[in-house]
Amino acid sequence: MYLKKQKRKIAIFVFNILIMFMSLFSIFFFVNKIKYEDNFKYNDYLREAATQISLTYNDSDINSDIVDTYRKAIEVDAHRSEVYIRLLDYYISKGQTKTVF
Repeated sequence: MYLKKQKRKIAIFVFNILIMFMSLFSIFFFVNKIKYEDNFKYNDYLREAATQISLTYNDSDINSDIVDTYRKAIEVDAHRSEVYIRLLDYYISKGQTKTVF
């Protein structure tokens, strides 16, 4: 009887450990998926802005659609510096450095 109770306790313990690891794995998976989707959106906005710049390269005016696309990328991830550098490069290429600041 004692041995049977001990085996049952061990089985319940092992089951709880497995449930815990499955929960941690699923949380890790979903967090990484969210980060991947944000990274994909960020890169998509940068690509879109680059395409718009190449289509309007000869214009000397600032295109608000391009600036808005860069702002959307900033909203997705404000800690990455690439979008700020590209936005400054865009303003510099248009000779509008005073507009930025």
